[in-house]
Amino acid sequence: MPSTDEILTLFKERVHHPTSARELARLLRVPRDERVAFKRDLQRLADSGQLMQVRGNRYALPDTEDLVAGRLTQLV
Repeated sequence: MPSTDEILTLFKERVHHPTSARELARLLRVPRDERVAFKRDLQRLADSGQLMQVRGNRYALPDTEDLVAGRLTQLV
């Protein structure tokens, strides 16, 4: 299974648009039996702010999109 660094390097060098977990797994040649763990790793990267999860369950680097990473909370 690819490391965090390999995932981020893929985005920096080859993927310049929001991409689905399925497409990322294909590009990184993740075996089918490891894809659930791979998706968990993507979610961890998104939770830590190293990747952004955008509309349609796609992932992107935060600095390549005109978006701001964070969470909105409603104050009452």
